[in-house]
Amino acid sequence: MGTNGVPLIQLQDVHKKLGGREILRGVTLDVRDGETLVVIGRSGTGKSVTLKTLIGLLHPDKGRIIIQGRDVTGLPEREYAEVRRLFGVLFQSGALINWLSVAENVALPLREHTTKSEEEIQAIVADKLKLLELTHARDLMPSEISGGMKKRAGLARALVLGPKVILYDEPTSGLDPVMSSQINELVNRMKREVGVTSILVTHDMESAYSVGDRIAMLYEGRIIFIGSPDEAKNTEDEVVHQFVRGLLEGPITDALRKEEGLGAQPRESEDGPGDEFGSDETPRPKTRRTDTIPIKRRPKLWAVFRCANPGCQKPAREGPVATPPTCCEKPMVEI
Repeated sequence: MGTNGVPLIQLQDVHKKLGGREILRGVTLDVRDGETLVVIGRSGTGKSVTLKTLIGLLHPDKGRIIIQGRDVTGLPEREYAEVRRLFGVLFQSGALINWLSVAENVALPLREHTTKSEEEIQAIVADKLKLLELTHARDLMPSEISGGMKKRAGLARALVLGPKVILYDEPTSGLDPVMSSQINELVNRMKREVGVTSILVTHDMESAYSVGDRIAMLYEGRIIFIGSPDEAKNTEDEVVHQFVRGLLEGPITDALRKEEGLGAQPRESEDGPGDEFGSDETPRPKTRRTDTIPIKRRPKLWAVFRCANPGCQKPAREGPVATPPTCCEKPMVEI
């Protein structure tokens, strides 16, 4: 909460359509001062749209955005530009400019948005590069550094204007497990050493559990869960449970099948025979999905063929079903 017990950021019933498709369908979310809030959800469910709406790159069709107690919904661009300076953004790829060195990339916001002297700019850049352990890379070009270093350089750039809130868009995307762990530790360091509030969107649950004070799940355009990492791990909500555990079967995949015109697959409850809620309760009955929408199968396009001549010793080979290959001057036979 803020100094007056009011959340630092509030999204109230935010709706947003893009290309005629309703992406956000009533997002309501509070962000507390100093916390790391992780927003999880499937790819394409509106996590990045939520961030863009928050910082005014997109405008909500309905709902309110309140930052530090001020309703900023629908502010003119000039006024929202001032609000935007409260935020630093680490983009998914780092978004470094290829023809600028690491130090020049980090300095760019200071040159674009302040009237600081060159000496002041260089001092701030040196400080942020030291904080992110990039001093040795200051004169290297983006093509000369690793993916993890690009993320750190992007974070250094996000910090140079002294933001109150850092937005992380899929910070571990495309990184190996070791580098992902380093990025997670970096997020935690920013909280400890810089004291920033962080909003991190991801579908990487290891990252979510490592950095999150609270975890919120965005599903079908709404926040359907918010709680601690332990509450997320132990939730009884079937949608959240399937997502955080990465299960193949559940309501998420059932909904996807229906969208694609396929039938939901029968699935039993995860509790096996004899599992109980408690010692005095009867076993949970097995449940089975009974959707009967027929599964659409794609036509077979490719197959393996053998020669039609029984005495031929040539090996089988693959080919298109519509025009089978020939052998011994005859069409081959599908195996």
